[in-house]
Amino acid sequence: MTGTRSTGRPSRDVHAVVVDGPAGVLPGVCVRPAEPGPTRLGVLLLGAPGQTRAGPRRAWVRLAEACVDHGVAMLRIDARGEGDAGGERTVPDAWWPDVVAGLDALRGLVGDNVPLGVVA
Repeated sequence: MTGTRSTGRPSRDVHAVVVDGPAGVLPGVCVRPAEPGPTRLGVLLLGAPGQTRAGPRRAWVRLAEACVDHGVAMLRIDARGEGDAGGERTVPDAWWPDVVAGLDALRGLVGDNVPLGVVA
């Protein structure tokens, strides 16, 4: 979905992403600026218990929408065993391989010269 909203916000590119995590598929959604110009930052939002990549609380959705207006690409994925992600539910210490897989996917979306961050 790309386009300018009636609110006058910049255009956005929103698309589904599948991250191949070490314990299964980690479904995700990438939101990034669609306008020409540099992406200033890439951020991985790791959905955890009670805060999955999409759903009733939608905090990650609102955060991604706010940040993309400032040139930040956002990739939301569910941690293994959460939301629509495969694998068994684990403790946060076991999520590091999922974080690395998510960062690799984000790097492929934004390029090598964009700094990356993680919110979990």
